[in-house]
Amino acid sequence: DIHPRPGVMRRRNGSSDDTRGRNIGGDGDDDDDDWTMRPKPMADRRFKVPSRGKGGTVGLHPLLALWWVATLTALARWSVLFNVPAPVSFNAADQSRFSEERALMHARELAEGIGPRVVATPGIDPAESYVADRARELVEEASAARADDMDVDISIHRPTGSFRLNFLNNDIANAYTNLTNVVVRVAPKSAPSDARSVLLNAHFDTTLGSPGGADCASCVGILLEILRVMTLPGSPPPAAPILFLFNGGEETFMQAAHGFVAHHPWAKTVGAVINVEATGTSGPDVLFRETGGWPAEVYMRTAPRPTATASIRDLIRFANLPVDTDFSVFRDPTLPNGNLPGVDIASMLDGYSYHTDRDFANRIRRGTIQAYGENVQESMFAFARELQLMPVAKRADGTSAMDAVRPGSGTTFFDLYGALGVTLGSRTVAMVTQFAPLLACVIDISRGVSYRRGTVAAAKSWGLAAALPAALGASRAIVTGRPLVWFGKPLVTLAFYLPPSLTAVLMPYVRDRNIGAIDGARGAALITAFVAAVADLFSAASGYLFAAWSVCIITTSLVVEAMPTLNQVGWATIPLLFTAPAVFLAAPVSYVTFTLISEKVGIAGSEPWPFGLLISDAVMGLATGLITSLSFCGLAPFMATRVRSTRSMRRARFAMFFIWTIAAVTMTLGCEPYSTFTPKRLAILHQHDANAANADEAVTFLVGAFDSVPAANALQTLHRASVLRPTTREDFGSMHPVTQLLGEGVVLPSSRAKSPPWGEIYPSLRMSVLEETEEEDEDIAKSETSPSVRIEVEMNSRHPAWSCMRVEGPIVAWSLSEGLPTATGAAATQRRWARHAGNGEASQVWKFWVEVRAGDESKLKLDAWSLYPGESEETREISDGLAAYISPIVGTTYRYETCRI
Repeated sequence: DIHPRPGVMRRRNGSSDDTRGRNIGGDGDDDDDDWTMRPKPMADRRFKVPSRGKGGTVGLHPLLALWWVATLTALARWSVLFNVPAPVSFNAADQSRFSEERALMHARELAEGIGPRVVATPGIDPAESYVADRARELVEEASAARADDMDVDISIHRPTGSFRLNFLNNDIANAYTNLTNVVVRVAPKSAPSDARSVLLNAHFDTTLGSPGGADCASCVGILLEILRVMTLPGSPPPAAPILFLFNGGEETFMQAAHGFVAHHPWAKTVGAVINVEATGTSGPDVLFRETGGWPAEVYMRTAPRPTATASIRDLIRFANLPVDTDFSVFRDPTLPNGNLPGVDIASMLDGYSYHTDRDFANRIRRGTIQAYGENVQESMFAFARELQLMPVAKRADGTSAMDAVRPGSGTTFFDLYGALGVTLGSRTVAMVTQFAPLLACVIDISRGVSYRRGTVAAAKSWGLAAALPAALGASRAIVTGRPLVWFGKPLVTLAFYLPPSLTAVLMPYVRDRNIGAIDGARGAALITAFVAAVADLFSAASGYLFAAWSVCIITTSLVVEAMPTLNQVGWATIPLLFTAPAVFLAAPVSYVTFTLISEKVGIAGSEPWPFGLLISDAVMGLATGLITSLSFCGLAPFMATRVRSTRSMRRARFAMFFIWTIAAVTMTLGCEPYSTFTPKRLAILHQHDANAANADEAVTFLVGAFDSVPAANALQTLHRASVLRPTTREDFGSMHPVTQLLGEGVVLPSSRAKSPPWGEIYPSLRMSVLEETEEEDEDIAKSETSPSVRIEVEMNSRHPAWSCMRVEGPIVAWSLSEGLPTATGAAATQRRWARHAGNGEASQVWKFWVEVRAGDESKLKLDAWSLYPGESEETREISDGLAAYISPIVGTTYRYETCRI
């Protein structure tokens, strides 16, 4: 019998705190809520699980759970950073093995020996010569030593063309002139000339001001070393031809890759692609995009150390991160030789150096290139074997046909700490696996009240975990006026964001005393099962994590229900034991995602004050909260019962608040956001504006920030005092569409360049009517026609440059792409953007035509900019006074006088 305290009538409730023998789990039965002190007859009693003593002393201790998750996260960190093979030296006895030292030798020659290799600058020529010479040497050696079983050929390709591209949600036309591609074809002697081949791609150009040690001299070194190994005497020939593409125009928005796909004769034979990239110097090489399904499965099966962090694939695909590669061109279904199945791989971490002047080959962590090279080499041979076995469909014209490919079309795949790749069989098997937990929860609907209570708590837990740290981060930035002070300091970042994140995850379970551990577990299982099902519907990569959590939570709750006399040791071990698989899977994803986001905020873009001041701190808080929920969502219901007593709650709240306060004060007063190892990116452009309304605006410096710390903060006091006004995105038109990342900056006064890149004659822009044509109008009867006018546009930059043009008006066609990019602005002022870059004198004049309806010629307006990369005497006035932690992007720009007919 249950005896009440003398003189006290208590409401019977399975979640009561102070009576021994009450239901900690909750059974979802509202019949428990009555006011009788007489126990029910034995036949009417429901099974109660399990009991706990007064004060909530039974449950999973939060510190134990924190230790468990931290241990697995530390293991994940070790696997990411240190579980790499020993580098093979230059003089290794076995010359048939891939050698990191040999690959880095090429990277150092390009990054340190040549330096920045920017399209339209002198540095691109020696880079092209180096890559072509090393490739030609290997081809000549292979032709002499392997003539009996292998055909090895080289092609130097200089494409010119244009195409339509979407970058950072901006639809543009992208034109290029006289770029360079070095292509090597290695084929078994028995392969026909039209045999399907595997394409390996890497680029040797760099972005503005960067030596590109990792991005992407290291990638070029990897491909040259693989080419050396596979052409050695005695090496087995590939089952299908291999194409090595060293392209000289990726940083100009994938232009050289398009030049190969659209214009090279070998492009029509490509059956699959492996794109080799780098956005950091610290590894691991992550498979972060894929198309076609089978390439990812083959890669995960054959690469010795595969890494395929699911959250990165989803962030790249759904969150529109400012990261793009040549892979976007290779998979483009609108291109005649595009629509290729394949994988996009990149070295991800230590993104602090990405697109900065700190990206040197010597910064690359030892062992990462060895792992990267071995993964690419093994998967390359596997792709070749796969292509050889695949039947080739033929079109009517005799060319190879290929089914449309799309991201996420294959099965679910992931890695286990870089040691093993896992695929879930067919797409159907993966779908059933991710929908099964939701089905199990639906079948158990008889416990509806329990699920309802738990689901509300779980939803609040996820929502609060996202909102609370984001709000605190944004508030700190606004109140102190010092955003991003945690940048480059992972431990400080954790100390600030983790306490409120953990508090938010636990709070909904702790505060609602009507929720037992089993109630909360059922709700957490249902929420994670629902997310897994939704992820599967959208072919998201992270769905398997939530399915694993749901299965583990359901299993844990069943075990707890089956053990009504569970003691303290049981409560400490069973939740950890049965949720271990989910925590094991979530730990590396959590670590890599947290690290990647904390690094990439340095290039995430800026916005005007006050929104720009808080955005990065809020995003970091949001990410930390969601990562914490992913790591603790199945443990939180069992932890909450331990801290539910008033005293425990007060202690926990005080500890969390104390840690957070110390971290916040320390960060604000004692931390600077940058260092020479973690630099700030800054754009410094010396702009000459032919449209300026007054002399003060005709020649200026534009200083823009790529993160939320205001650009003026990086300037010397003297320069800050001379600020004319804030910048607008229009000012940075020469960098469109990267202008989306330059929402905040300042304009400073300047004088004209003493030695401008264009020389004594200013750049020019003109339009002239070519012809009037009769063109059928789709909106009227076919027998009728409406005249149109074709107008030639000619831009002469007088020197190789990165040029950008905004075409405003009702154009109906142009020569830059088959379809017009999506227009912005009102119907009467439709605006479309086009870019151009190239090498040598041939690139100085950019010509194309646009078509308008007769009578609309006067509505056509052109605005144009040219950016000439590199330092000048004038830009050094600003850059020489910058702190050592600033990595500047410098150049001279010219804004053309607006052109009309």
